[in-house]
Amino acid sequence: MSLSVNARLVRAFTATALCAGAVGGILTLGDTSASAAPQAGAPPATTPAAPAPGTDKAPATTSAPVPSAPAPQAPTPPPTGMPPGMRMPGMQQRPPAAPLKPLPKLPAGVFARVGNQDITASDVLNFLSTLGGYPLVQQRVQVTLAEQQAKKYGVSVSAAELAKEVEQQKNQLVQNQMMQSGQPMTFNEIAARQGLTEGLLNQQTRFRLLLRKCYLKTIESTLPTLNSQIKISHLLIANRPEPGAADPSKPETPEAQAKRDADALAKIKQIQADVAAGKVTWKDAIMKNSDDPSKQMNQGDLGWQGKNSPLVPEFLDAALKIEKVGDIVGPIKTQFGYHLIRLDAKGSQATPAERDAFKKQQLDQAANPQAIQAWFMSITRDSNIVYNPNAKLTVPSAAPTPKAVSAPKASAKR
Repeated sequence: MSLSVNARLVRAFTATALCAGAVGGILTLGDTSASAAPQAGAPPATTPAAPAPGTDKAPATTSAPVPSAPAPQAPTPPPTGMPPGMRMPGMQQRPPAAPLKPLPKLPAGVFARVGNQDITASDVLNFLSTLGGYPLVQQRVQVTLAEQQAKKYGVSVSAAELAKEVEQQKNQLVQNQMMQSGQPMTFNEIAARQGLTEGLLNQQTRFRLLLRKCYLKTIESTLPTLNSQIKISHLLIANRPEPGAADPSKPETPEAQAKRDADALAKIKQIQADVAAGKVTWKDAIMKNSDDPSKQMNQGDLGWQGKNSPLVPEFLDAALKIEKVGDIVGPIKTQFGYHLIRLDAKGSQATPAERDAFKKQQLDQAANPQAIQAWFMSITRDSNIVYNPNAKLTVPSAAPTPKAVSAPKASAKR
């Protein structure tokens, strides 16, 4: 089989057969834990996220740079029967879902029932035989390749890890079902209607965890360490009008722009002086004065940053030059206005707990599904995989039904 065909099989297997196709598109190679799901009843966000200070484009709907934030979730309809007073603003009442029809309990040897026709084990094996084992052979090849990589990098998935992740997957399926249809269902009820099995879920999850662990081993040494990072916070005074405040038919004159800029500079210098004199704390100054809308979420904290951080150059250069923890530099002018920047911590002085947390954050950010799939495709292309198109799948004939053995007749008394 050619390498191009192998690549297509990897893509199909990692993205569908083991991840989505076999379970109706619900599971993915990425994070599908319950924590990744939108919370039911979450109110819609009212302020769109603006770019971080590192973006080189001015935000369309806000005048201040903010760290990246989760995309706003659409309003989620309330569960059927929620009292009107408990519904969030903007939420619509879902019509009551029709009660589920009970499904018949199938015999152990019956895999599915279509109308009045049963699909038995022999039906499944005969069907696989006509396909030459496809796609199970190709799927088994990919699982074997993943196991070989796991052995190479010395990683494994423990029973506890697998059980925890599978339970999260089940909970996610139940939540998705409820949000999509408003019909509460248990995992077993969903499985009976989608052809899902415990074995399939276990294999999918184990495969995904193995790939993730192997991939992270390959890139672990390339990730930044906390030694090269600094933790900073900032205060922004914008030097341009709020979005929508200016009349587009009356452009601001150069004189008005210059006055606005001068006013912003004077204001931030006064704030800087007040903080230095102890008249106001740094955090209070941020919350009272900063034009960065993300201050409501992070109080001006921009977290750990390094020389490759996506911050505008003039901002990043000034931050990296601060030597003493607690020092404040500025005003620094950027496209967003004037900034004060404080050095809150140095990575070289971080505690072991902070180092572990930073490493975990870096690994979580690096382990995105697209990167993992691309890595595994390259591994598959470089592997020595040979298929036998003439291999035959022997289907065992059904065992004859044993004949009933009659009891010996008692001899008649003479």
